Amino acid sequence: MRAVFGGFQGAFRAILGLALALTLAACLPTAQNPLPTSETEPLDRRLMGAWIGSIDDEDQPVFLHFVETVERKLKAILVTAQTADEADGGWAEFDVTSSRLTNGHYLNVYWTESDGQPVEELNGFHLMRYTLNDEGVLALYFADADRFETAIQDGTLAGSVSSSGLSRTIRITASSAELAAFVDAQPPGDLFPELYGEFKQAI
Repeated sequence: MRAVFGGFQGAFRAILGLALALTLAACLPTAQNPLPTSETEPLDRRLMGAWIGSIDDEDQPVFLHFVETVERKLKAILVTAQTADEADGGWAEFDVTSSRLTNGHYLNVYWTESDGQPVEELNGFHLMRYTLNDEGVLALYFADADRFETAIQDGTLAGSVSSSGLSRTIRITASSAELAAFVDAQPPGDLFPELYGEFKQAI
């Protein structure tokens, strides 16, 4: 049975309450080491600015802001708008670095805050694939937890897998270079198949 994704993915989908998010967060793979960034191109400047889109074909607009830090990294702020059902909306903050491999573009995403509260229990980088087409549509994709779990269990990728009830913890301990070699050897649409959402630049 596929894992019930929550936590990080749930934060993207609805900016869940912190307690629930932390309970479910381990369902998506986390990497001890991020995918490597280029020394000459440490961040993808095409991502800079404010984006607006929707997720899961829902009408509720979602705003995604990428800003550059003094360390030449990206800070991402995700905001859900107020609606009749969610009067307060919600927001989350992430430290992000971009990685360009031969088979595509990827993000290393480290969740730091949820609605202004620090997220201290989540250690590790969540991996995402992204594309930016000629029409200016930014598409973000989640990793397939099953494929990462299989790779860890058969020894292809260093890491560990543990389960508790319906949730599971998939921890990737491979080095950045080893992780990049594994990701680069897979068809990107197979390893990162699940579309989170599509965005158009607002500013």
